[in-house]
Amino acid sequence: MGSLGTQGLPPSPPALGADPPLTQAKTEEGVLNIIVSGVGGQGTVLAGKLLAQCALASGAFVRSAETIGMAQRGGSVLGHVRIAWKRENSNGTNGYGDSMGSDGTAPLLSPVSSVASPLVPQGQAQLLIGFEPAETLRAYPFCGSGALVVTATAPLLPPTASLQRLSYDGTAQLAALAEEARAGRIATLVLVDNAAVLAALGFDKALNVVLLGAALAALEASGFASPALSYAAVQHTLTTTLAPQYREPNLQALEIGYKLPCR
Repeated sequence: MGSLGTQGLPPSPPALGADPPLTQAKTEEGVLNIIVSGVGGQGTVLAGKLLAQCALASGAFVRSAETIGMAQRGGSVLGHVRIAWKRENSNGTNGYGDSMGSDGTAPLLSPVSSVASPLVPQGQAQLLIGFEPAETLRAYPFCGSGALVVTATAPLLPPTASLQRLSYDGTAQLAALAEEARAGRIATLVLVDNAAVLAALGFDKALNVVLLGAALAALEASGFASPALSYAAVQHTLTTTLAPQYREPNLQALEIGYKLPCR
């Protein structure tokens, strides 16, 4: 789970509300920056790929990357997904800001300047999807003020802490996120009781899809919704991407996540 404290536990919550405040998230029309954070083996990489594939299928421009480090040994996984989608306009440019040809045809598309890099700059993510409390908090500096945060609440004990029989329950990390929401720096905080949700679903490999469903609902409710990402589009991507034996439980997981309350 990335760097650990001197006792083998995740780092203590930082003073998140201290000055200077987080940079305001970019709200440029047509650009959505997403961070996906978790631990190796939780399905974080697949979640990022599903988001990117769904956006690509809709005709959006996408850049994505993962920084995985020691993910195969329980280390941190951080995914970046940056989406720019076409917009109707009347200024002689196509949806990405490129000049249109004289005959009205679009030239070869090039990325808009704000998504030239696949990595989301700190303070510019509008959405953070966290698979574990400490990893959500660790990735939180990527968010701008007013971002949406969707996080699983069940902690995963780092291997070094487990070997030392130390305790970590994620309470402090979740409390720090809740305080950011109360202060207005997080516009919407969605806490997903993944242990209960997956037990009810009867399929413990679908946390990534549950969180995707919850993130889609948060985007729609907040007005950040992208035409490149919708419930129907993600549903279609799951149907066409997953093996037949995994389709139904994952479609159920998407629906469950989508119907979770946002606050």
